[in-house]
Amino acid sequence: MKKRQGISLIVLVITIIVMIILASAVVVTLSNANIIDRAGDAVDKTNIKQVEQIASIAWSEAFLEKYRGADLRDKVYETLREGGVNPYDYNITVTDKGVTVIDKEKAGTLLVGPWELKITKTSGKVTKAVVTNGVVELNVGATIDYMPGGVGDTNYVAGWKILGADSSGRLLILSNEGVTAEKVELYIRDGWVNAETILDGAAATYADGVMGINSRSIKVEDIDALTGYDKTTFNVGLINEYNTTVTIEWDGSDYPKYTNGSVTGNFSRSHKDSGFRYYDMATSSWKTSYFTTTPTEITKITNDYYGYVGADYMDTTLPAYNMIFQSRSAPYNTVETYWLNSKFINVCTDHVRFGIRSLRNGEVFDDDVYISWHYGNSPDYEVRAVVTLADNVILSESQKNPGTYNIYVNN
Repeated sequence: MKKRQGISLIVLVITIIVMIILASAVVVTLSNANIIDRAGDAVDKTNIKQVEQIASIAWSEAFLEKYRGADLRDKVYETLREGGVNPYDYNITVTDKGVTVIDKEKAGTLLVGPWELKITKTSGKVTKAVVTNGVVELNVGATIDYMPGGVGDTNYVAGWKILGADSSGRLLILSNEGVTAEKVELYIRDGWVNAETILDGAAATYADGVMGINSRSIKVEDIDALTGYDKTTFNVGLINEYNTTVTIEWDGSDYPKYTNGSVTGNFSRSHKDSGFRYYDMATSSWKTSYFTTTPTEITKITNDYYGYVGADYMDTTLPAYNMIFQSRSAPYNTVETYWLNSKFINVCTDHVRFGIRSLRNGEVFDDDVYISWHYGNSPDYEVRAVVTLADNVILSESQKNPGTYNIYVNN
């Protein structure tokens, strides 16, 4: 009896060992090379849902293994190939937010770059604004399905629009609304000096690293490219004509004198008590020149200010106009004022203005952050992000929502 019990004990131990070995084998079958086993015995390549399931499992494992960005995409593709799925049979986009799979045969016409912005003017107004690859044209202002799950610190989901193209032929897209949870304040002198860093920083997290390679705040130059505005025509012959240099000096008066070619005069604002305060480009610092009765040159300042009303230069029915100058519920309301990441200096007839441009009520506007008699503002507005799409991004028009474009990574 004891012998049988001993044999039974041995059998039990052997059984446990076998079970452990089998369990180990099960773990082995859950490796990337056998990922298909978890999604079905055989891959039906016409069953997009099955391929999506396989890709999702591959993505989850790679993400848990801390793969990110391009490395995450490469790992998912490698796993799919090991499992018998050719990733190039599909449009598969992998980001840190997830993976999408589109059947190429059902994705519609695939659109590739390089892209170029083209505008058409009629009687001085832009009547057409498109990006083209030389074969097809897409309206500026058309919707791009970029990161529909949201991207950035605020999980932004309000949508993206085609803005234009960069010098390398890559698409630029613009957020449909302000991307930051709170409005961004630019505080007087430091706000003016550091505006570019502050505003670009507020928009920096809206590139996903795969489809979007960088993100920044929109600039006035982005809007000029769409309106065709010629800034060299601004205030010609006046004290603040664009790109002209003005000499500022004390001439014995409480009111500093300005001279721009044949245009000369004294500011209407006294600077005697405050001194004349200005930003010195040579030393990258703020300086103050105090009142003197002795004729003395203070500094030379170059005007780089200009502004204009959008409707004067663009057909208001265009999607591009709506995107830039009107609200999502246009034409009933204008958009919330938002920053244009473009500083300016403007010598006007009463003082010198150090400001930053904004878009307000359909107008490329200006906001004084600091002026020469020591008065400062701290305006706060929204920030809209411009994302540069990777040059290997391809588009296809949505069959469900014509005029909206899905985007994928072309491998």
